[in-house]
Amino acid sequence: RQMVDEHGLHKVDPGLIIADHGCSLWLHYRLLRDRPRAMAAIERALGSLHPAPVIVGARSGINLLPPDAPGKRTALRTVIDHASRRTALYIGEDEADEQIFKDAPESWLTVRIGRGKDSAARYFLHHQFEVLECLRFLITLVNRRGMLAA
Repeated sequence: RQMVDEHGLHKVDPGLIIADHGCSLWLHYRLLRDRPRAMAAIERALGSLHPAPVIVGARSGINLLPPDAPGKRTALRTVIDHASRRTALYIGEDEADEQIFKDAPESWLTVRIGRGKDSAARYFLHHQFEVLECLRFLITLVNRRGMLAA
């Protein structure tokens, strides 16, 4: 957050959307007007940070995390363990999700939005708007069986 102010990132390009999520900072750059100039400014700002954040790239932006922050995989495993479950549904759409797809046990249902060339997800949806249809389908299956498997 300090980086945003010190480097004037909020002024770099009107299409740069900066979202402060408390424990992470998202830089959304899908709508950049001058992408090369804005990306150069972002790279300069990131290069000046000490300690360096963990940078998780996505299709439309980057997520900056503290160096010691737990990742999505740790968070998901914690939720599953806390709920005493063996199964999970994980839907992702970018490279940040690939580690979860790769490490997922067979009991997890992994779905990637958009077919990645080398994705380890077991299933794919073409677009985000298909997620609701997918969830409705899964709920129908669960209701037919009368219970949710652990």
